[in-house]
Amino acid sequence: MLEVGQTVKVRVAEIDLDKNRISLSMRMPDAARASASDFEGVPDDQWFDGVVVTLQNYGAFIKLTSPSGLVAQGLLPNKEIADTFVEDPGEYLEMDMEVKVRIVSIDKEKNRISLSMLQKKEANMKEAAAPAAAEVTA
Repeated sequence: MLEVGQTVKVRVAEIDLDKNRISLSMRMPDAARASASDFEGVPDDQWFDGVVVTLQNYGAFIKLTSPSGLVAQGLLPNKEIADTFVEDPGEYLEMDMEVKVRIVSIDKEKNRISLSMLQKKEANMKEAAAPAAAEVTA
């Protein structure tokens, strides 16, 4: 949500000389944006540099660059911000904050990218479940 006096980056979306109006947009043109499919095949342990662009009560939207060099936004849900319960992402993140994220899932049909700031859980669980090596002597 924007606040009075807040500085934002915009682009001119349309100029209507007949009505003497200029339309501005904070969104990038579609040609400059990556789609979720641009991240297909990226290993889920690959980390990306991102920037917090929006905070919501359910998580944060993060701007990141795809392997092809196009910019995309993904959702970093509260449960993927910290190992503990996160009620307010603003307690951990702030606007324009740089973060390290990884791709958790991609929905090409809805063009959605889910992100995480946490390490892969499978790797941690495998290490914990692995039996310790023991030497037996008779």
